[in-house]
Amino acid sequence: MSQLRKQLQNTSSLTVAKMLRPVFSFFLIKLIANTMGTEGHGQYTTVFNYIMIFEIIAAFGIMRLMTREVARDRKRAGELYVNAAMILVPVALAATGIMSGLVYVLAWEPDLMRAAWILALSLVASSLVQCSEGLLIGAKRMHIVGVVWTVENFIRVVVSILLILNGYGLQSLVLIYTALKYVMLVFYLIYIFHFLGKPPLTFRPEISRHLFRSARTFALIVIFVTVYWKLDMLMLKEMKGDVAVGIYDGAYRFFGIIIVLISNFVLSLFPAFSEVSRKDTAQFSVISLKTIKYFTVLALPFVALLIGFADVLILDIWDPKYGASVPVLIILSGAIIPYGVTEIFAHILLAKDKQRVDLLINAVGMVLNIGLNLLLIPRYSYTGAAIATVISIHFYLLIQFVYISRHILAMRFQEHRAILSGLLAAVAGIIILFIVADVLHVRFVALVTPGAFYYCVWKCGLISADDKNVIMALIRRKNKNGM
Repeated sequence: MSQLRKQLQNTSSLTVAKMLRPVFSFFLIKLIANTMGTEGHGQYTTVFNYIMIFEIIAAFGIMRLMTREVARDRKRAGELYVNAAMILVPVALAATGIMSGLVYVLAWEPDLMRAAWILALSLVASSLVQCSEGLLIGAKRMHIVGVVWTVENFIRVVVSILLILNGYGLQSLVLIYTALKYVMLVFYLIYIFHFLGKPPLTFRPEISRHLFRSARTFALIVIFVTVYWKLDMLMLKEMKGDVAVGIYDGAYRFFGIIIVLISNFVLSLFPAFSEVSRKDTAQFSVISLKTIKYFTVLALPFVALLIGFADVLILDIWDPKYGASVPVLIILSGAIIPYGVTEIFAHILLAKDKQRVDLLINAVGMVLNIGLNLLLIPRYSYTGAAIATVISIHFYLLIQFVYISRHILAMRFQEHRAILSGLLAAVAGIIILFIVADVLHVRFVALVTPGAFYYCVWKCGLISADDKNVIMALIRRKNKNGM
């Protein structure tokens, strides 16, 4: 089986599950916006962005470390899991106390403060859930994680909608979220103990020390990344209030859907990266370059559509009062492809045990993003936050590219030229279509643009002959199964 086909199969379960999660959540967010207004929408967004930061702190970077270690040696999964849990519980308890105290110091509104305290109770379960998912992804049991994500999100959204329709508020929503984290944990424990057999419930200091030393760097990486993507919301709240957060989130919801899909697409490739990185350097380079190439091929036309029809998405799905979200979404769209490539580069660094390099790059990117937000939000509000995101992600990508192209991936000039010529030809086709968008019906343009792009890519030679054969075989197989 070719590497491309393996990647398609390995990524499908997580990608589909992540695709369904924002679809379900959109119904809930729209109901919140309609019943609680932009201020209520902003409060909901604020408290959940806050818990996401502390979930990352409580997880201590163990998830990706577990994925890498289990992918390399599945026989150690049991002892790794037990000793990782012994590290995570005290870390999560400390995070619970810090989160609860910080909310009090910030003097949030009483309802918002109580909601944050309820969410803080989920941190122990959340950290162990992420550890469990890291193990299962490393063991290539991604379909289990995908099913759990889908079921949990569906139940949470349905119950939350029913609560809102019956007059309940924010505190009931966070209570459901917290309870479901513990339900997920119980399921994962039952499945993992069945899957692994009963792992030895013994504390092994040498394993715990190894995990703790390795996880420190992973934890800082994930914390820096989370702060990079979530702090702008909290800064907006403090500088401009809940309404500004609601407007920004009106655009960020669409942007976030794509970001989450990209993140989990790359995460599902991480076991393959980790497994191949030590066995075959040449094959690792091939897989890495193909991943970057095909991600760009798949993403570019949809970014163009998102920019072209931002007003349709915002005004049709939200409300005319969210009209200010349209330019924010257009600006944020400029960060999608750079973000995807930075995610691939980051996992390449982790697979090659270059996490300290990744940590340094993340620290620089986070500091730059915070500085830009401090500079731009006071003057431009939510638009300034979007501009800060786009500028900083391009700078972040540039640093990664310089290091990786010199020290890890040997990218030849001919490969750069082939990729660039194919992309330029495809972009030219998209531009022509958008020029005639005023003459042709927008729905026609929406249907034709991706097809025109892929035709240009196919004809320009960006897809290799071997990969063309794999794609055609998959299409023929699908048609055969459908007949």
